[in-house]
Amino acid sequence: MSQRRTKRQSPAVPSVSNGVAISAVASSLTTILAFGLLLQFAALSIWEMLDDSVTIDERVYLPAGFKYWTEMDFSLNREHPPLTKLLAAAPLLALHLKSPPDAERNTHNPQAAAERQMKFGSAFLFSQDADAIIFWGRLPMVAVGLLLGSCIFLWAKQLHGHAGAGLLSLFLFSLEPTLISHSHYVTTDLAIAAFSVFTMFFLYRFSHEAQLRQLTIAAIGLGLAMASKFSAIFLCPVFFFLLHYRWPTR
Repeated sequence: MSQRRTKRQSPAVPSVSNGVAISAVASSLTTILAFGLLLQFAALSIWEMLDDSVTIDERVYLPAGFKYWTEMDFSLNREHPPLTKLLAAAPLLALHLKSPPDAERNTHNPQAAAERQMKFGSAFLFSQDADAIIFWGRLPMVAVGLLLGSCIFLWAKQLHGHAGAGLLSLFLFSLEPTLISHSHYVTTDLAIAAFSVFTMFFLYRFSHEAQLRQLTIAAIGLGLAMASKFSAIFLCPVFFFLLHYRWPTR
C-alpha cells in the first residue's frame, strides 16, 4: 500500500491589513466613548446650571469681565487676575448689554472697592436679563471643564499605554460631584485646576518626546494658570524643578 504524503498546513496568520482594520475600529470606538463621556459631563453640568441661582462670585466676576472687554477698565475686582472673568464674559458681548454708571471707579480704599464691585454687579445683572447673562456667562466654564476632562483622558491613556485607563479616568471624572458642581460656576478654581493639569500634561509629554513644541504649549499653560488665579505662582517652582529634573536626554 502506498502511503499518502500529506502536507502539514501552517496555521493561518492574520494579515497586516486585518490588524490595521482592528486597530482603526478600536481607535474609533475609544474616540466615540471618550466623546460620549465628555458629552455626559457637559450635559450634567448644564442641567445643574439651569436651576442654580447666581453666586456672590458671579455677581462680581461677570460684570467685571464685561467691563474689561467693553471699557478696558481693569480696576474692578483687582484681587484676582482677569482671564477667568474675560472668558466668562466673552459671550455677553453678543447680548448687547449696557454697563451701568460707575461713579466710584477711582476709589483705592479696600472697603469702598468691595462695596463698589457689589453695587456695580447688582446694577449690571438685575437691571437687565439676569437669567440670560448667567446662562451665557457660565457656558465657557463648562468648556474649561471639558478641557480638564480631555487632559485627564489623554494623560491617563499615555501614562498607562492603554485606552482603557484613559476611559476609566474620564468615566470617574464625568461623574465626580465636585467637578460637576464647580464646572458651571464662574469662579477661578476650575480654571486654575484645568490649566495646571494642562501644563503638567504637556511638560510630561516633553520629558518623554523631547519636542520643543510640547514645552512651548506647557509654558503657555503655565501663563494661563497664572492669569487665572494668583495662587498659581506656586506652580512655577514645581514647573521649573520638573523641567530641570526630567529634561529629556535624547
